[in-house]
Amino acid sequence: IKVKSGKIVPLKIDLSFLNDIKKEDYYIFTSQNGVRSFFWNIQENKLDSRALGQASFACIGSKTAIALKSFGIQCDLTSFKQNGEDLAKIINDKLSNNSKVYWLCGTVTSQSFESELKHSNRLIKIPCYENKTSDDFTLSNDLLSDIKACDGAIFTSASNAIFASKIVGDNMPDTIYSIGKFCSKAIRDQGYSNIIEADISSYEGIMEKVR
Repeated sequence: IKVKSGKIVPLKIDLSFLNDIKKEDYYIFTSQNGVRSFFWNIQENKLDSRALGQASFACIGSKTAIALKSFGIQCDLTSFKQNGEDLAKIINDKLSNNSKVYWLCGTVTSQSFESELKHSNRLIKIPCYENKTSDDFTLSNDLLSDIKACDGAIFTSASNAIFASKIVGDNMPDTIYSIGKFCSKAIRDQGYSNIIEADISSYEGIMEKVR
């Protein structure tokens, strides 16, 4: 059962930071949503890739890299393990003493990337989108019953887990699959303990547990 609870909405951001971009800096994208929302801002301000300077680009997963390429940008560093922790480890070896890391992210983020970044004081988080849900969003009793009867629930982000707990409540399936430790913490914080956590924090890792 797949439940669509809202939509991704780009946020207007202050692009004045582009004037400070240096060659040793990095743009970070941990999702396709970040890519699309950032370049929505670029286009809304009648700018193009020439405004981005000579900084490098790093992202999580091939799909995010493809989204970036659709705007004419080749990703310099890609984590194919599809988790923030791995991306941070890759970037740690590349940062110079003067590097800054500009993370184009959502309003709700996992802690995995910034917690693993060695020079977190150089991290500048720029929320450029939000996962917006309708205030009157509800699930029918029949659908809640169907959800409870499922063999398990899969969560690939902490924000999804938090939102789902609010609308599903006691109708959560007996088994909950989590993509990683930060997602698991969010699930536990909502009062659930029946968690199976992926050994490797990736979509493949969580599917291995489901199988």
